[in-house]
Amino acid sequence: MLGNEIIVSTIYERTMETECTVVGTPYPGTFMTLVPATAPIGGWVAQPSTAPTVGRFSWQVYTPYGYVDGQKSTITCLLLPDYNQGMLPTTQYVSGQRGYLYFPLAGDQYNALVAAVPVSGTADNHVIGDTMAIQDETGVLIRDPTLSKSKDVAQLLETINAIAVNTLMWCMGI
Repeated sequence: MLGNEIIVSTIYERTMETECTVVGTPYPGTFMTLVPATAPIGGWVAQPSTAPTVGRFSWQVYTPYGYVDGQKSTITCLLLPDYNQGMLPTTQYVSGQRGYLYFPLAGDQYNALVAAVPVSGTADNHVIGDTMAIQDETGVLIRDPTLSKSKDVAQLLETINAIAVNTLMWCMGI
């Protein structure tokens, strides 16, 4: 992990952040997808008005809706800590809580959760330049060449050995 934030380096004029309603109990640094067929929650509009209210859409840990030629077909973003609620990058969300999302682009640098590796020896080493894919239904990054339906989304910018728990690691979007 570089620094103490999820977003390390980006060109803010071309990135997008938005609020959401978190489904499940993910940590900041987890990749998220939109919950299908779910209406926005909440919303506010000045009164009197006939305009519809627009609330926060619900987002869950990365769960692809289907694949086309091995590519993910979902909007993918990174969960940020909600500093307005006193959260840190290590504070777990509660289902139904307001959250913040960041949509990384190629070249953006960020700290994302990398999955623990339940093996010993050198198989659990991650080195600079490793390409990482998002693990289905956990939203964490994993280095696994057998994930035939996954798309690499990041490269590591740091080296770490023996990951016993999911760990925030410095990455660059690809």
